[in-house]
Amino acid sequence: MKIRIAELNVDIANRGKFIEKLSEKYIADFDTADINIELSDSDIKAELTATEYQFSADYCEATAVYRKIGYRLPEFDAFILHAATFKYKDRGIALLATSGTGKSSHMQNWMKLFGDEIEIINGDKPVVR
Repeated sequence: MKIRIAELNVDIANRGKFIEKLSEKYIADFDTADINIELSDSDIKAELTATEYQFSADYCEATAVYRKIGYRLPEFDAFILHAATFKYKDRGIALLATSGTGKSSHMQNWMKLFGDEIEIINGDKPVVR
């Protein structure tokens, strides 16, 4: 599967369909990839055992893919930011806080107040470049 994020071409040798669903709006067509992602069984197993929660193998594949992309981003002066991000009046706004604090809820309040003037960039972990 080929996607484009933060102006980078990423070629992912995915196994499951969940990552495809998550990446639908980033699907791209290109000849040369900036980043190639392949996962081993141990990459997915590491995600499965990283928490006490029970996640599906497809979800863990998606997490492992994003983690591997994240490892490569510094080569392109980029990083993953844990934030809810949106565009308002040609400005990017990032709401940063710990998990469960209400970043997404706060962003939804902006949407209620400003309606179509708000464009969601990413609700959880955008790539910043």
